[in-house]
Amino acid sequence: MKKRLLILGMITCLLGLTACGAKDATEETSFLSREEAMQYAESVVTDLNQIEEQGAVEDQISAAESQGLTYIVNAVQSWDSAQEELGDYIDITGSEVTAYEPDSITVVVTVKGSLHDAEVEVIMGQESYQSITTTIQRSFGELMKNAALNTLLGMGTVFVVLILIMFIESRKNLMQRKRARHRMPPKTPLTIPWHRLQPRRRKNLPTTSNL
Repeated sequence: MKKRLLILGMITCLLGLTACGAKDATEETSFLSREEAMQYAESVVTDLNQIEEQGAVEDQISAAESQGLTYIVNAVQSWDSAQEELGDYIDITGSEVTAYEPDSITVVVTVKGSLHDAEVEVIMGQESYQSITTTIQRSFGELMKNAALNTLLGMGTVFVVLILIMFIESRKNLMQRKRARHRMPPKTPLTIPWHRLQPRRRKNLPTTSNL
């Protein structure tokens, strides 16, 4: 029962979001004020961390799927897949409204972890959350290292493919030459006319007596 309280809390938060939107819609050209949007986004991150700490990921996914709450399923899966690189959850270090439209608000919440920081992007609509995605933040050195590894892997793959193509072509040419040899007609022995084999008679040279 306790494991289901978190998902119910997220739904209650969503209902409160809609109610607050109806009350404060005229405050800033959208259905929530910027401060309220950031509070809701941070509460979502807190709920996701509690789900992970309680080991209730599978239960929350099953409960959300049974109620057709796809955005919660994706949110829990995204947060769970980021835990290995995030490390231990430390705290929320800030939040920022990156898009503020009449029918949609996007808030990015920064989370500090023991291994990496992460950004949780929460996109809110007037009636439901549209998307909740967790992205690990990597340093410039890590990005360059990954880029170099990808480049090396790509070049290595190209070289292997080229070598394989050259080997296949060489084998193909060898087989074609062997087939051509088998198809050639047998050589006929060289015959020489018999009269060419007879020694030539020397002409009688004039002798001194005939001179």
